[in-house]
Amino acid sequence: TKPVFLSEGGIGSVMHVIRELRCWEQAGANLDAEDAVLTRTMAESFAADWNRLDMDGVYAFPEDMLTDSQRLHCRQRRMFFDLVRSNPQICGYNLTGMLDHGMTGEGVWRFWREWKPGAFDTLGDGWAPVRWCLLVEPMHGYAGTPIRVEAVLANEDVLPPGEYPVAVRVIGPRGVAWEQRTKAVLPEPEE
Repeated sequence: TKPVFLSEGGIGSVMHVIRELRCWEQAGANLDAEDAVLTRTMAESFAADWNRLDMDGVYAFPEDMLTDSQRLHCRQRRMFFDLVRSNPQICGYNLTGMLDHGMTGEGVWRFWREWKPGAFDTLGDGWAPVRWCLLVEPMHGYAGTPIRVEAVLANEDVLPPGEYPVAVRVIGPRGVAWEQRTKAVLPEPEE
């Protein structure tokens, strides 16, 4: 019955321990420092698991898998923004983990204060004052399986009350598979 502030939530990525270790070396930092030792230990453990599981058949290099994890993190964060921004009972959202602090992959910055691939654009889109939140159910399916698409307009008092034309399209391999044109009606705010 009351607005809720969401203090924490979402999905992180795998920490790119190989890049982080190379940054320690490149900076000429003390490689005996606690964080450097932990990073080196994690990178060595990752390399051992990579070889043990024969991952060369999946990715050309271990670094590629870690970078892909960071890209997937952005896709999942976009979905999380859709869920949060489409819910009118949520009045705010705190981004936890700006940095991969605590030697985890939850941040949008790597340990050495570099943006993860796509993170900057994801945050800009996610916090845009006006944005469409798209929700699809089920998330996975087969050809011919019906889906439900919900589009919610998140508007932080940017668009004034009124009617706005809306076009919604679902595309597939052959182009537009479904289209609907309608209006978004933004009512006058309640007293």
